[in-house]
Amino acid sequence: MDVRPGGKWRWISIVDGGQAPFAGEYLEVVPPQRIVRTSIFDIEPFNSGPGAVETITFDESAGKTKVTYHTRFPSQDAIDAAVGQGMSKGTLEQFDRLADLLTRIS
Repeated sequence: MDVRPGGKWRWISIVDGGQAPFAGEYLEVVPPQRIVRTSIFDIEPFNSGPGAVETITFDESAGKTKVTYHTRFPSQDAIDAAVGQGMSKGTLEQFDRLADLLTRIS
C-alpha cells in the first residue's frame, strides 16, 4: 500500500479457501480525516473496466472514531456483480476483524 494520491494498493482476501485479489489507486488522502481510492476485483475480465470509488471518513467524537465507508460503483451491473459475489458480507467481516484488532491493541 502506497498511501498517497496516485499511490497503488493491492491485497488478497482469503475466502472459503480461495483467493480474491483486489487492487486500486489512492485518489485523495487527508490524514486523519479521509481516504478516497478506487477498488476493483483484480481478476480478468473484471479488472478491465473502471473500478468503484470508495470514500472512507474518520470522525472523532468524545474520544471515539466513527468510520464511514461509502462505495460508488460505475454501473448497476457492477453493483449487482459485487453483491452477487458476497461483497456486503466481506465488507462487514473486514470491519468486524478491524474492531477485534483494535480491541486487542488498545
